[in-house]
Amino acid sequence: MSVDTNSILYQLGQAVKAAGESGGDVDLSDIETRLSAAESEIVALGGQTPPPTGNLTVSDVQWTNLTEINLSGEKILNGSFEATNIYTENTTVDLEVGQLARINTAFSKNNVDYAQFEIVTISIIGGSGNIEFTKADGTKGFIGSNNQQQFQRGGLWEVVDVAPNYQLRPDLTPAVGQTVKILQDVTYGYGVPHNHHQGQTILRQDDIVTITHLSVPNASASGSLGFVVEPGIADRGTKWEIVSLAPVNWEIVAGELDPSELAVGNVNGLGGNVALIQRFSERLTEGNYQVNVGRQASQTQSITLTALKFAPAGSIPQSAQVVWKKNGEEDRSSIITVFPDDNISFNPSIMDVHGIKINTDADARTITDISIFKGETSGGTVEVTGNSIRKINGADGFNSGASSVQAIPNGENGYFQFQYGGGGVRIGATYLDTTYTENESPPDFQIEFSGSTIAGVNYTSGTDFISSGDFFRIRHYSTTNQLQFQKRQDVYESTTFDNTVLVPNDGNDHIFSIDNRPFVRALANENNLVQGNIYRLHKVSTTSLRGAIHELDGTEVDTINAAGKWEVVTVTGQDYITFFIPSLLTTNGNLFLDVSLSQLTSQINDAKIATLNT
Repeated sequence: MSVDTNSILYQLGQAVKAAGESGGDVDLSDIETRLSAAESEIVALGGQTPPPTGNLTVSDVQWTNLTEINLSGEKILNGSFEATNIYTENTTVDLEVGQLARINTAFSKNNVDYAQFEIVTISIIGGSGNIEFTKADGTKGFIGSNNQQQFQRGGLWEVVDVAPNYQLRPDLTPAVGQTVKILQDVTYGYGVPHNHHQGQTILRQDDIVTITHLSVPNASASGSLGFVVEPGIADRGTKWEIVSLAPVNWEIVAGELDPSELAVGNVNGLGGNVALIQRFSERLTEGNYQVNVGRQASQTQSITLTALKFAPAGSIPQSAQVVWKKNGEEDRSSIITVFPDDNISFNPSIMDVHGIKINTDADARTITDISIFKGETSGGTVEVTGNSIRKINGADGFNSGASSVQAIPNGENGYFQFQYGGGGVRIGATYLDTTYTENESPPDFQIEFSGSTIAGVNYTSGTDFISSGDFFRIRHYSTTNQLQFQKRQDVYESTTFDNTVLVPNDGNDHIFSIDNRPFVRALANENNLVQGNIYRLHKVSTTSLRGAIHELDGTEVDTINAAGKWEVVTVTGQDYITFFIPSLLTTNGNLFLDVSLSQLTSQINDAKIATLNT
């Protein structure tokens, strides 16, 4: 094995050996000078010895936003099409186990929190009047006695009844079998109201009945428990109206729902298409809104979605033009046709959007659920193993990724560290993870790995700068509000080199064996050399300092005199060396690590975060 007699460790050993032989002190003056010089060079190159002020704690990155990025919370109310969660207070019914109760004022009791409007079940009524509530998640807790004023029903809570959600349908033509809601107390005979008619039936407000006849029946119809009506009867709309069972927070604007499908939370037309709208509580702000529409697995046909303008209650909203995006392709329209598995989003940048309409387009086309939120859904699948992440499914393109749960907080010192595992990777720091498909904001804080190069805003590395397995840091310096992108690589220092002692083996030149070729550093951009880059000295004259310089891979560069153009250096170790500093300065916001992956070969490994001890 060859020994590098110029290395600091070798010289340290020799100094200790000399002191042992002479019995004197160890002379480290030369070594100290060399270490100081090496440290200066590391710092000058962008490395950091010591690290930024303050002690840093290093921990594994934890990943989030793997399948979707939700920036707004859900915009749709009742996206599962529940039609029976209408709760009305029942202040007179006696208390019984199994009754539902609604919390009217938020409170905590016995380490259990109860939120306003939360629905609970009465599970125990104790002998002393103590009442136990059971929450939807199964949590149980005694709230105290109903005899105690602070826990009495009617104050903190009240018993409620659940009822179906019926929508008035003045647009429908009366037909046998339709459902009718009584709007005010009335007395009916067999047909039109006649107070003198025998067989009169008293119907109370909010009663739900069924149409059994469409004309005045004969005597054989006497005693019918249904609702008898003549088409066009004058008091329709004031005393009674046809109703349809509808999902809560939705309005039917065309067609009829199949009640058997609605009973299991599905929207499906009865004998044709059905269209429903939902009005949002407020205008959608500009940005990308992801729309996820659930369909039955066996169905392949389309449905349609329409963005809606504002309209007051009682009037049907008009359509609003938006920028729809379907499987990555933009469509500026108010309506979009959606097939199963389509990736759908929209941006309300053209007109204000206050609602959404869904239309089955035909019967036997089922919508099982719908979700709308500001953000994106991943177009691929990533796999997380510990603190490493890779893309395992999906089309090529930056359509999947993740971001860190942890952040470098409040503009403090810290860094993210990772190993590049190959493939197309966009990675950097962001204040908020908002997208899979575009550069995160600000794009200045992102870099992209492609092939053997790295690119950033106003930066492109040289070729062969990166390879799979290289380690990198994205480091934040609080004193300058700068991000610095750093790569772990060898650090070099200048060394003495005497070419005159070499034995010529090629005329007056000495050709080095491959293992013993000295490293040289370019001092200027001349003769195909790039200042600061490291090369190898293949051959050198023994009479003048003129040498054949090769790339590290052995490719010949040029034969050049050393004076002012190159110098011989030795490796002193490794450190993270800065290669790119964005011109944009950071704020005092939290900085998260964000990664987007392009190909199935794309991955990063062993991601870590270093933050100040607190």
